[in-house]
Amino acid sequence: MRDDLDYDGMGNQGRVPQIKTKMNNNKEAIILSKVIVGIAIIIAVATYPPIIFVGILAFAIYTLHKAYK
Repeated sequence: MRDDLDYDGMGNQGRVPQIKTKMNNNKEAIILSKVIVGIAIIIAVATYPPIIFVGILAFAIYTLHKAYK
């Protein structure tokens, strides 16, 4: 590969342009979904507080499963 390649005309010689994933193209939808999930978590904790323990336990099980897979 030559060192003087200029893919974008901005002086980034030799760097291959990054391909964006489809999910990163629509950042508003991602932020909106995070807000909705946050509101749902707040409502779930307000109505049934032991769900925090269930969430921590599920996260621990998932982390162990991913580590020893």
